[in-house]
Amino acid sequence: MRSLKTISDLDHDYFWRKVRKPPVDLSSRKELCWLWTGANRGTGYGSIRVGKSILDAHVVSFLLANPTAVVPDGHVVMHSCDVKQCVRPSHLSVGTHSENMLQAAASVDCQARSLTEVKVNQLVNLYRGGMSRRGIAGEIGCSYETVKRVLQGRAYWYWSGIDRRQRNR
Repeated sequence: MRSLKTISDLDHDYFWRKVRKPPVDLSSRKELCWLWTGANRGTGYGSIRVGKSILDAHVVSFLLANPTAVVPDGHVVMHSCDVKQCVRPSHLSVGTHSENMLQAAASVDCQARSLTEVKVNQLVNLYRGGMSRRGIAGEIGCSYETVKRVLQGRAYWYWSGIDRRQRNR
């Protein structure tokens, strides 16, 4: 079980200094991701040392934003946005591993059908400008999987100009 007691040794200011919040876009109704810029586990999930433990940054964010919350054993903190680096508390909730997998699968399917031509072109330009796929996912507001599929020419090839035969990128 994880709770706020687990992270009582954490310097809260240090934690939030490691978070990149995008500028507020009042024209968009979508809440953009807050991206963790600190260390990560190599899997894309942010991590932070708290005492002698290393915790996932999104779990710490959830607990900081919900001081009375508890993450029971056998449960995880899920991302509604499917962006592993995201620590925006409103994108996080507690659920079982099965619920997390179902939500992620549904979200990827939905996002893969919801990008506009403008968003696809922006995605490609950000990638060509040197931004990482994970960074693009947070910027565009879609999953890493969707970004990967677009850049591999497996989705939206008709807008991206990426040859579908170039699958090893």
